[in-house]
Amino acid sequence: MSNEHQVDTLNKLLQGQHMGVDAYESYLKKLPASSPLKEPFITIQSDLRDHANLLSTRILELGGTPKKSEGLVGKMELFMSELFDRPHDEKEIVKHAIKGENIYGNKMTEKNRR
Repeated sequence: MSNEHQVDTLNKLLQGQHMGVDAYESYLKKLPASSPLKEPFITIQSDLRDHANLLSTRILELGGTPKKSEGLVGKMELFMSELFDRPHDEKEIVKHAIKGENIYGNKMTEKNRR
């Protein structure tokens, strides 16, 4: 596999990490300060940032330029989700987080492996 192909694949994964960071930021803003979900969501968001940093480092090592955001597609996905499928309470926020992990996390990672 060429460095260019590796960089492209890693950048797609990196954009997914940025998308996750932004999604969890949105969830955290909607949660009440006293919510028991705050700490686990902060931890997940921190893990996503750490993964993004690791991917960025590897992309640089391969001579590439790391993507700085989730990209246009990611921004549109987040916008559409906020517009049509906005969570209003903790239960809905958890459902959104699980859906995001399943659809964007697991499926996109699997797609990029191929």
